[in-house]
Amino acid sequence: MTKLPPAHQQELQQAIAENPDIDTLKQATSEARYLSKYLDAAAQVQALSHGSLDLETALEEALRIGCLNSAAELVSQAAQLEQTMVKLHLTWKRIHNLSDRLYVDTGASTPQLRVLLSCLQRLSGEILEVELGSSQTIRLQILTMPAES
Repeated sequence: MTKLPPAHQQELQQAIAENPDIDTLKQATSEARYLSKYLDAAAQVQALSHGSLDLETALEEALRIGCLNSAAELVSQAAQLEQTMVKLHLTWKRIHNLSDRLYVDTGASTPQLRVLLSCLQRLSGEILEVELGSSQTIRLQILTMPAES
């Protein structure tokens, strides 16, 4: 609870003071955990800075209608997705550069290296393809755009 802003700490402490039974304590502990998760993840999500979001009001609304857990999980998953996208881009860029270098360094006398490069083209080109199983394929297109100023 100490990680929370003072206003949220006071609300939870007041609820416990008004009704100091075990269920209220469990509920307050649970809410404190979700609040902390929500606030930590929200600070990491770049997508939240691209709109007119009032994060505190959204938090209050989630608390009021009893969906703080879902809101916290959504924000947490969004943070993980953004981090994964950055890692994906860095890994893709490395694979792309290594493939280009290997292509330039090899020639017609290395047919199996050329086959290797051909097979890995599905991961080093602008469109990435990965099969999930026999009936599904994921295709992602990498588009690098300059940052908006």
